[in-house]
Amino acid sequence: MRIYLVRHGQSTNNANHESLHVGDPPLTDIGRNQAILSAKALKAENLENARLYISPMRRTLQTSEPISKLLDLKGYVRPDICEAGGMWHNSGMTSEEILKEWPRVELHPDIGIDGWWCSGSIEETEEPFYHRADEVTEDLIGHFVPESPPLILVTHGRFGSALVSSLLGLKPGGFSRFPFYNCGITRIDIDLHSEVGAYPPPGGYQILKNGKPLAVRLRSHSLINHLTSELITD
Repeated sequence: MRIYLVRHGQSTNNANHESLHVGDPPLTDIGRNQAILSAKALKAENLENARLYISPMRRTLQTSEPISKLLDLKGYVRPDICEAGGMWHNSGMTSEEILKEWPRVELHPDIGIDGWWCSGSIEETEEPFYHRADEVTEDLIGHFVPESPPLILVTHGRFGSALVSSLLGLKPGGFSRFPFYNCGITRIDIDLHSEVGAYPPPGGYQILKNGKPLAVRLRSHSLINHLTSELITD
């Protein structure tokens, strides 16, 4: 199974580090162009049969648009891959608001008429944030079969880093181990260990499927060779 993690394109928050940030920023013009080039890069990976998962934040939904159109994929919006801290004191876009702008997507049941984030929550500390990444890892692994279709997750920098760490069996580190550029693309392959391992699997942390160990391999991280020099941002 191939998993592609795509960080959203440059948002207005990313472009204005010193300015007052908003809770759910849109993409800049640079971000929209990054998203288009990312869609073309994914197209070259022969991912037309992939499953497309999208964070319910505006910048990720906007980033997913050209991916969905170019690869002819219906996106599935899932709140558990949102950024660290979610929407802070806001509840996020409602199901009606999302479907009005992105009518092709399918929504997770947790996205309803009142939004999807628990309004008033403080930012997640590292431990529950990593726990959320572990739960997503468990869900992805739980659907593994040797012929599993590729997965594309349009997500965020901090959550993407935590998810890579979780998939590789790393615990919280007090920092983001795997920083992402805007629209950087990471690829992780998951296979039966018996099919790719030259040696027996080591003791300690293992991801098991029906009692069989899986091999999780980081093939590339935050690739940006699909972007032109003026479109490389972080």
